[in-house]
Amino acid sequence: MHNDIVCGEPIKQVVLPACKRKEVLQMAHEIPYEELTYRDRIPIQPIVRPNNPFEVWSVDCIGPLEPRSRRGHEYIVCAIDLCSRWAEAIPAKNITAKTTCEVLLKIFCQTGFPPKTICTNQGTNFTAQLTQAFQDVLGVSPRFSTPGHPESMGAVERWNRTLKDMLNKNIQEHGNEWDVHLPYLLFAYREIPHTLTSVSPYQLVYGRLPSGPMTILKEFWTGEREIPTGAARSVEEYLKQLQKKLQDAHEIASENSAKNQERMTSHYNLRSREKSFSVGDEVLILMPSSMHKFLNTWMGPAKVIKLTRPHSCLV
Repeated sequence: MHNDIVCGEPIKQVVLPACKRKEVLQMAHEIPYEELTYRDRIPIQPIVRPNNPFEVWSVDCIGPLEPRSRRGHEYIVCAIDLCSRWAEAIPAKNITAKTTCEVLLKIFCQTGFPPKTICTNQGTNFTAQLTQAFQDVLGVSPRFSTPGHPESMGAVERWNRTLKDMLNKNIQEHGNEWDVHLPYLLFAYREIPHTLTSVSPYQLVYGRLPSGPMTILKEFWTGEREIPTGAARSVEEYLKQLQKKLQDAHEIASENSAKNQERMTSHYNLRSREKSFSVGDEVLILMPSSMHKFLNTWMGPAKVIKLTRPHSCLV
């Protein structure tokens, strides 16, 4: 056993014998991550991490998915909190503005509302009058990404890719029952320490470690018994300790977030170079060539008429 303390929680890590490693890897559903490389990069700046959970959400949709679920779901509305990296994924039969608003209300009723900002792309369900009215009523400030540039939506785009990998494995086994298994996939994602914060989303939100399948397996192997929370403590003592654990977790997350963002930004910028344009320059624009978002083509030439901000031009 390896003993340690993280965010006030005693951690006992089992040193696995070789005969048990395959079993643990299969249970954990380890997902290989593949990073994409781009030839035409410009330097990026890390997005500032909010101080409190559920203040700033990044929202996107994936689908249509094949196969459609037995309940008629073929889309998923995905959302991720930029502070804790707490992820949500709600199955939907369509992604109209009305459905999108209903899904967001469902999420905010659980996590607290209204949030300060909702970040989305410029899909019609997000820019529609109904969605704007919904945001106006809640007093939420919308923030839209630049078309064709998902970099500012990196958190939810990364969550989308992870979810698709998890769904791919799940659909192979369960077919059109994938929507029933979404809560289990979400739990698996939330209990794992995030690369950016080095703390699990679950611990950042609840201030304690989750009791998932891996914990149960470890306790079974080691013969540990679960002691009920608060059995030997008063409510006041429990709340004080919970507050301290949350504070410690957020301090660790803030420190790791800043360090990892700097590391990832430096790594990304290694293969980038500064580019600039002037008013009057003729440029090419990468635009969708059809309704399919993956089919793009260079169009132009267009003339730069205004420099709006670094790396952004009005043509």
